[in-house]
Amino acid sequence: MSYKPQILIPSTEQDFEILCWHIYGEIFNCKTPAMYGRRGQKQYGLDVLIYENNSNTSSNRIGIQCKHVQKLSFDGKSGDSIIKEVNKADTGKQVLAKLIIATSLPSDQQLLDDVNTL
Repeated sequence: MSYKPQILIPSTEQDFEILCWHIYGEIFNCKTPAMYGRRGQKQYGLDVLIYENNSNTSSNRIGIQCKHVQKLSFDGKSGDSIIKEVNKADTGKQVLAKLIIATSLPSDQQLLDDVNTL
């Protein structure tokens, strides 16, 4: 019998944000990842801020938008979309080296192709 480890999809948006906070903090070697604002505040498409290699400079600042949704489009024609989140991040006050949009949805080839073209 083989064992295949899996990370279960969190049941709430808040739990998904915390999962992203932990995972991306580890990936980018950030000891102090921070939630960006709180519910009800204008967050400009950001949920978590990470500083790569724990260096708090704009050239190392990574913004993460956590999308725990049922559907995610690219073009913004309906509901949550990649373009809307990128536009929100572009209007915010945080200067980012990278923007990551993390989703709890299964991988989608067309969405990945569109994002990579962007």
